[in-house]
Amino acid sequence: MDPFALLVLIIGTGSSIMILLAVDFFERAPQGSNASRATVLFPRAISARNAVKEETGPVRKVYSVGEGGIPDRKTIHYSRLKREFRPRRFQELDSGMQALILEKAVAFRDLQASVLLNNLLRTPYSSTRDIGEIIAANPLLAGKILRTVNSSYFGLPTEIQSVDRAAAMLGNDTLRPLVLQEGIHATISRQIPLRNIDEFNSHWLHATAVAACARYLGERVFFWNKEDLYTIGLFHDVGKYLLPMLGGGTLRATAGMPSAMHEEEQFGASHTLLGSIVAGEWRMPATVVGCIEYHHHPLFTEPDGIPERYRTPCFIICAADLICKILGYGGIEPGIFPIRERYFKDHGLTPDLRALITEDLISEVERACLRVRSLINVG
Repeated sequence: MDPFALLVLIIGTGSSIMILLAVDFFERAPQGSNASRATVLFPRAISARNAVKEETGPVRKVYSVGEGGIPDRKTIHYSRLKREFRPRRFQELDSGMQALILEKAVAFRDLQASVLLNNLLRTPYSSTRDIGEIIAANPLLAGKILRTVNSSYFGLPTEIQSVDRAAAMLGNDTLRPLVLQEGIHATISRQIPLRNIDEFNSHWLHATAVAACARYLGERVFFWNKEDLYTIGLFHDVGKYLLPMLGGGTLRATAGMPSAMHEEEQFGASHTLLGSIVAGEWRMPATVVGCIEYHHHPLFTEPDGIPERYRTPCFIICAADLICKILGYGGIEPGIFPIRERYFKDHGLTPDLRALITEDLISEVERACLRVRSLINVG
């Protein structure tokens, strides 16, 4: 690595440390001006600490938190399913729907370069030059990265014009969600008008939060490959971007119905199925493809309803998804539905999500979302 690139990495590390110190300061600050600034920085997370309760649906099951839980989160109000449900698999769809899905999924093949870059970014030892060359081949992505690193958020004294140096400055954890979302944005924009950028950004923030949460749980609780979990978390809802291409209008939410159930009734297929097909188009590993398809199954079926090799990662992603909704990073999902207790028992865990929510986990999710907010603000 050349000396300048090394200096950029050092500066980047220093900037990350400063951000973490700022987060810690604001969150420990007493009530007053500094506390108000913390609320501006993390409005969803701060409000989630103030006993947020999800009350969607006419009937709710309430779980109490034990002594080890976060003290200011006493209960979670779960919605109850209106009926038994299991998302349909591809072979269960009629031939017309199968053909339509495959036709629309082809559009996402253009993101293959973004997926390859995401795989390269999984390791901190990837070559800065290799990363820069792949980014430079996509002018829109390269422009976004240069605008971001030269924005007031970083406050650099001189402008960086080299893509590989800009990538080194941002770091892999910032680049991975950025690369994915820029690719998806470009793909969708070519297919349908993108009418609601706020909804798009909400999906982006949720995917990043789930990826960070799943990685934390994999490393600290389940001892499962944390980078695989981060990848699955980042891509777990990618099928939602394919839904509008099937027709059917805007998704309509109903109490007591999770998104996958709405989607099947309105579009003919769920985002979990569509996401697995898109991941297959990208030739992603079988574990990623399978977990995208089954990641909501812990809400609907017992563990034996999921192929054995996907059960643990699906449980982790499903738990991370719900935790992020509790923390306020829920996208547009209506309500919170409980995971079946056997998943917890099979891993020797108390069947209560709040036992998994620690201050360290919250900080990990907040840091990831802060990075995404900085990218959204750059525009």
